[in-house]
Amino acid sequence: MCGIAGIWNRGGQPLALEELERFARSLSHRGPDGEGYFLDKKICLGLAHRRLAILDLSEAARQPLQFGDGRYWITLNGEIYNFIELRKTLESAGYVFRTQSDTEVIPAAYDYWGPDCQLKFNGMWAFAIWDTLKQTLFVSRDRFGVKPLLYLLNADRFAFASEMKAFLHLEAFSAEENTDALRRVIRDPMSLEGTEDCLLKGLKRLPGGYCMHIRRDAVEVRRWWNTMDHLSDVPGSLAQQAERFQELFLDSCQLRLRSDVPVATCLSGGVDSSAVLCSLQHIQKKRGPDERCAPDWQRAFVACFPDTALDERHFAEIAVRHSGAMPRYRPMSPESVLDKINELIYSFEEVYNSLPAPAWAIYRELRNEGVVVSLDGHGADELLAGYNWYVDLALQNCGGIFKSPGRAFDLMRLSRSLYSKTGPMNRPSYLRLALTTYPTLWQAARRMKHALNPGHSWPTTQSEPLLLDRTIADRLGPVNSALYRDFHHTVLPTILRNFDRCSMAHGVEVRMPFMDWRLVCYVFSLPEDSKIGGGFTKRVLREAMRGIMPESLRTRRSKIGFNSPLPEWFNGALKEWLWRLVNEPGFLASDLWDGKALRQMLSEKRRSASWTWSESARFWTYVHAYVWRRNFIMTRNRAQ
Repeated sequence: MCGIAGIWNRGGQPLALEELERFARSLSHRGPDGEGYFLDKKICLGLAHRRLAILDLSEAARQPLQFGDGRYWITLNGEIYNFIELRKTLESAGYVFRTQSDTEVIPAAYDYWGPDCQLKFNGMWAFAIWDTLKQTLFVSRDRFGVKPLLYLLNADRFAFASEMKAFLHLEAFSAEENTDALRRVIRDPMSLEGTEDCLLKGLKRLPGGYCMHIRRDAVEVRRWWNTMDHLSDVPGSLAQQAERFQELFLDSCQLRLRSDVPVATCLSGGVDSSAVLCSLQHIQKKRGPDERCAPDWQRAFVACFPDTALDERHFAEIAVRHSGAMPRYRPMSPESVLDKINELIYSFEEVYNSLPAPAWAIYRELRNEGVVVSLDGHGADELLAGYNWYVDLALQNCGGIFKSPGRAFDLMRLSRSLYSKTGPMNRPSYLRLALTTYPTLWQAARRMKHALNPGHSWPTTQSEPLLLDRTIADRLGPVNSALYRDFHHTVLPTILRNFDRCSMAHGVEVRMPFMDWRLVCYVFSLPEDSKIGGGFTKRVLREAMRGIMPESLRTRRSKIGFNSPLPEWFNGALKEWLWRLVNEPGFLASDLWDGKALRQMLSEKRRSASWTWSESARFWTYVHAYVWRRNFIMTRNRAQ
């Protein structure tokens, strides 16, 4: 896990080491353990690396790393968890390795299998391999886009980096706003990350599951991974499905314990992170340590929100007691957020509808205690239908109480139980009516939004449904196709980006057992009622965790979410900061929102202290977009 960068002046312009160093050092937070460079002045190409040392801490494993007597040079951000198994296969084919790192396995696999080596890897990655013999640069991003890669491509230059802010340090790059992209992300914060578009003009994002071949006179971008091509036959009974799920999930957790440095877990108290922590304890008790298992893995870091509806400390304590983990409880105070808010927003470098302070702060706590790897529960909601709207969609498409009475009543009971009266999402009393009156869930959502905010004319927050390939919808059905969209194109790519920026701002690697490609393909092969049914979401996961998790957590229905308590913070410590910000000329004169109307609304809310969850999230999107503009565009233009 690191920061990577590279430049190829394909037009033949000289490349100075100083420019490559500036480019890479802007990513020093991602790799605080060292830096390395490969520069071929004749070809005008350079690769750079900022190191976060996790596997093989020796100097021999520094990057860019050469392989094959100098034929290949690689710079890698990420981990290949099955590197031990791949190394044995490659050694039997005659390959010789000089390090104990996972990085060295990649160029050997590329030499042996070609681009098909990507299909052999179980991990998360963005890497670039320079082949000095063929004069080609091969760039790859993992199946689901866990690790980032952005690039600049024009007639004379190709450049890539792990983050957008790195390009601000690149010569001849002008920081110009992509207004269409910014307008889109203000309208729907989940709409951008799954595309190749970026907030800065001229930059593109390599999507997850894509790779590039760059030559001096040609560039090829192609898709190398499609989950639909890897679905499988699954057992018919839920018990058998859960048994196979447990086998895959435990193996995924065990692979992700491979580390030469301490590993911890960020624990919320929800089903997903609790399943990870309890599974680690189960693995060590039943299987014993794996090769290269982390020497220290039992710490659990818990973000607490005292006196708010978001506080889940009670549930986290249950998981801690069951697993025997060493807990670190960290209260999230708005005062500590305000002290670091500009640094936080700059490191985040994107626009979102929530202040990502809890994630940013908890990973800082890990780094302060010497932990640089965290095993977390991200991906489960989008894989296993953990959000409320999937239940509503299933209810809408189940055939109704006349065609499928058992299924309909089961889903209705589940729907009622999911909308917590004390949590940030209050269940509308007319939900059942909306689902039976309107032909699509999206129409119901628009009606619901209008009812929740009758006094305000907000721009729409719901993007139009992604137009999926017809064969996906036909093959998977309405709920699984919605999951497919959210997992691959909208919700999850955004969440993965958020946690990458928040963790790597402090040089912390996040590993996600639910994102193992074997588990993903297996779960997308399961029928809808294996995910939603029997009174629960994530049904197959809950069945698989019998005897591994405490029953009170395994059967917990309430869902809170790992977010900032914006209404409380807007009424408290952030109140004056917000007021100063909306009175800045740049905010009031914006061409993308009505600054004066938003200031008037804030003035009313300052008096009434009546922020709702949806109002505060919507308002924050405008605030975040303005601060992004100020950091990346307005400040840069004034400096030039």
